[in-house]
Amino acid sequence: MKLTKFLIPTLALAFLAGCSVESDVGQAIVDAVSEIGALVSNGRTGMPYSDRTMTINMQSGDTLSATNVVKINQETLKMDMTNGVTVNISYDFDVDTADNWSIAEGKPDATHSRLAPKILDFEDYNSVLTATISYGETTKEVSWDIFVAQRGYELVVVPIADIRGNVEVNEEITTRGYITGHYENSLTHIYSGVMIADGDSAIMLYAGSLSTLWFQDEYAIGDLVIVSGLYSPYSGLAELKPTTLALSYEFAEVSEPVDLIISSEEEYTKEALTGMDGRIIQINGLVYVSGKESLTAGGSHVTIKMKFGATNVDFRLNYHIGTAVQQEFVDMMANWVANETTINYHGHLGWYSGPQVAPFTTDAVTLAA
Repeated sequence: MKLTKFLIPTLALAFLAGCSVESDVGQAIVDAVSEIGALVSNGRTGMPYSDRTMTINMQSGDTLSATNVVKINQETLKMDMTNGVTVNISYDFDVDTADNWSIAEGKPDATHSRLAPKILDFEDYNSVLTATISYGETTKEVSWDIFVAQRGYELVVVPIADIRGNVEVNEEITTRGYITGHYENSLTHIYSGVMIADGDSAIMLYAGSLSTLWFQDEYAIGDLVIVSGLYSPYSGLAELKPTTLALSYEFAEVSEPVDLIISSEEEYTKEALTGMDGRIIQINGLVYVSGKESLTAGGSHVTIKMKFGATNVDFRLNYHIGTAVQQEFVDMMANWVANETTINYHGHLGWYSGPQVAPFTTDAVTLAA
């Protein structure tokens, strides 16, 4: 498997004059890079594989983090140079096991690739990962021996769409989805909710050990995660209380979240929206009625009253959005006029015994033209 190499221009060495000198310098540079112990590390723990051997434990969700670009400075090379040099690295697995690996999207960053072993329950295998270090015309290969310890049990993943009506309350399940929204993560405000979605289905990850789990990997909107926990719906809102949370690099069929377009009053009813909670919706023409005076920065939950045609709509601002976002909403609503100000909404659908408009940020709200 050939990994895409980041094409970053190398910086010229100030003293190069002849081909033999160039060759000697190039060899010194690739040799120096080959000695860097953290070229390949555990993508979950960050532990470097300096001795060129490693064990990847599927039961723990291990992946590899492979460095694609290395900047070598003057001090490291002990050479007279200008600003150091940038060296590119590409990676290949041995032919026999190359199909067992995938390049995972997302973390850690643009200068690394995340290499994820595919799930093959109950089957261990060995791989050889080779890094080709390139500087100019000079290359050098270094290799790692990898033992992939497969999961000792069959992982059963319940699609989000199959949870409602098929899972008992307090039953422990595992599911996958893309993060579409979350409450703030400050030290004074424990994590209280994260929305994940798979296509046209969504569910909230709520409380429990979520605050601890979240900060281990600093998840972001757009991350595909796999989560296990207890199914615990609340007043009609589907919720999972997580016990484990990890980035998902197992390449199951998980569809990108699809917005729910609500274009008429008939589509904004409890009956029409049952099972849609947690999804991102688009609804235009909400008219502000009352309630903005109750909202304060650092205050409690507030429900702003709105109308969609003749239909009452609760615009729910959960205090877990945090003080700063509360203030943003206060500022946004400062000039709203009852029964006149009209907004368009592109954010999450909440639920408390019925549908609610439940934004995480002010980005979900725009004034209607």
